[in-house]
Amino acid sequence: MFPLALLCFTSPLQAIILYGRGNDDPATTSNPGNGVPWDSVAKVINTNGTGLHGSAVHLGFGFMISAHHVGTNNRAVSFDGVTSYLVDNTFEPVRIGTTDLRIFKLEQIPDVPAVNLYAGTNTTQTGYHVGWGVGRDPNVAVNTNVVNWGTTATSDKRWGTNNPAATQSVTYTFGATTYTQESLITVVGNNAGATQASLTLYDSGSGFFQEYDGIWYLTGIAFTVSNVSGANTSTFGTQNVNQPAAQRGDLNYLVNISEYQEEILAVIPEPATQTLVLGLLAGLIGLVRFGKNHALFARLTGKNTGTGTVLILKRNTADSDA
Repeated sequence: MFPLALLCFTSPLQAIILYGRGNDDPATTSNPGNGVPWDSVAKVINTNGTGLHGSAVHLGFGFMISAHHVGTNNRAVSFDGVTSYLVDNTFEPVRIGTTDLRIFKLEQIPDVPAVNLYAGTNTTQTGYHVGWGVGRDPNVAVNTNVVNWGTTATSDKRWGTNNPAATQSVTYTFGATTYTQESLITVVGNNAGATQASLTLYDSGSGFFQEYDGIWYLTGIAFTVSNVSGANTSTFGTQNVNQPAAQRGDLNYLVNISEYQEEILAVIPEPATQTLVLGLLAGLIGLVRFGKNHALFARLTGKNTGTGTVLILKRNTADSDA
């Protein structure tokens, strides 16, 4: 089991760190324009627009999905940093099984697309993270292997790329809640291009998207990271997930949506289910087509892959509404 670090604080939200891009690079702080559901990812904020708490993804019809440990009661979301949508406190947020996934509802349906949920098993190809976690310390140059996290002044919505390297069943306890889920793991590499992404504070609940046959799917929801070089840092290194921590990059952890898409869809009432089931059906085609490639994943549970730093990225356990 790798050491974990929850990606949520009760203070302002910031953004993904990229290996070869600065905080203000317009290429990664705007919609990449290739179909990635950029517009569907929001930040979780207070009802007055202050105080950032995490990220969330629009499932459709005003239903949102995030990490369970990101509290959403008496809060709002913003997809663009300007317009806010209040959380509907009359809808009881739903935890998906034992996972660190939460579905909540907005008072109004936002003018952003719904996402497709993936039901296949081939998730090894390049995907895009979109989230609102911390940027790099501006004093640390791009293409540096160990990057200190920036302050709240580095806040922005960003995208970056990664390739899932393995799956793992992850169990951990935060506050009074124990989480168990099937997860995708990406390794933060220093030889995978300028947009290689390291998840940071407030990326909890952010989306990981992959394209299959011209359709983009939500395949993961971020919930934690394993830091190689200590608290508040990102390490870019070798992408071999089986290397000891000192010889590889940080590990990003994502709840594997394909394991839970039926439970997620079951929460959303008609007519939303009718629309979202299209993504399910397309994903089931992917399940048949890609099922033979499932063995490409290494099942890492129980393997000793080295140590890193245990860091709980949340100042106040009361932030969770669990």
